[in-house]
Amino acid sequence: MPGKQKCGGKAPAPSKERKHSHKDTEEYKNRRDRNNTAVKKSREKSREKARETTEKVTKLRQENKELEHKVDALSQELDMLKEFVLAHAETGGPPVANPEAVIKDHG
Repeated sequence: MPGKQKCGGKAPAPSKERKHSHKDTEEYKNRRDRNNTAVKKSREKSREKARETTEKVTKLRQENKELEHKVDALSQELDMLKEFVLAHAETGGPPVANPEAVIKDHG
């Protein structure tokens, strides 16, 4: 419809000159410097936390491998002791007075 005016549109953008002068203020520069410093500090803290997490994962994986080897060794020892006890029981041998000494001799 010709002659009808639009209502409720966007307000005109502030002039570039006004925006530019706002960025030249000392307060704005100080805020930007503080923000830049805070961002750098935050990013460095994040990188440090990631490094610590990586180191911890590496350490825990190594510890896990060592524990798995220990479990394997103890399982083998248990199997050997079971065989020893069964063999002793099958032969009808007398009760062992000092089992620790026997285990050391056979282990």
